[in-house]
Amino acid sequence: MARKTTPAHLVKQDMTILVDGLRWVVLESLYDLHGNGPNQPRQIIICDAHPDRAKETGVYMRGVHFSFETSAIVELGE
Repeated sequence: MARKTTPAHLVKQDMTILVDGLRWVVLESLYDLHGNGPNQPRQIIICDAHPDRAKETGVYMRGVHFSFETSAIVELGE
C-alpha cells in the first residue's frame, strides 16, 4: 500500500500527519520566512496527539511544535 505524502507547506489545519511514528492532528501550520537563517524558510506545524491516543497521553503532547523546511515531505496519517 502506497503511503500518502505532501510537502510541508501544504499541510493544513485538522489534517492527520505521522511524525516519528506517531499520529498527530494539526492545529496550525505557520510559515516562518526567516527560519534558521537567510534563504531558509521553515514551516512550523503545531499539533496535538491523535485522539486515539488520548488515554495514553492525557494532558501531555498538546501544542507540540514541529519545524520542517517548506519542501520537506510529510507523511499523512489515515
